[in-house]
Amino acid sequence: GQIAEPGPRQQRLYEISVGLTRGLLAKLRSEGRPVEEPGEGQLGRADWLIEALGQLWWWFELGLEPDPWLLQGCQEEFLALKGSMEALVGYSSDALAQADCSELCDILTQTWTLERSLVCGLLWETPPVKLEFGVARILAEVRTRPLTEPPLPGFYDCFYLMTHVVYILNCFNGYLPNR
Repeated sequence: GQIAEPGPRQQRLYEISVGLTRGLLAKLRSEGRPVEEPGEGQLGRADWLIEALGQLWWWFELGLEPDPWLLQGCQEEFLALKGSMEALVGYSSDALAQADCSELCDILTQTWTLERSLVCGLLWETPPVKLEFGVARILAEVRTRPLTEPPLPGFYDCFYLMTHVVYILNCFNGYLPNR
């Protein structure tokens, strides 16, 4: 609805977005909070938190009062993980060099989600815990990687990572013209 002219169409698109956001929350709520040792199909703390933060973003983006269960869950899980990037994304700063391009892409988007949530004050005015590193550290690691050109093996993962670097730098098209 961002590029729709004000009027009935924009209002309808907004209503659809709100319905989808509420539906995603219902699905997450039905799954429950994360478990310490997730089994098949269950979410662990970090995965639950990333999903929940993505949903929380949309509550704010749509101008809705955030669901208390969702907000409290995000706060509690973030505090429980103590800003440990190894716990949150699976890698410490030193271990990033060991991540392949596909993993680095996931780490980049997860870290962007975490950092955006803290910088934009979705959880707290002033976060009680800081991330061990942020997007800048991952972009520094990406910069050390050789460019894999087609048709060489690994091109697809390298290309996909580079597309996500662009997405991160422009806030997933948040700063690009809509038309």
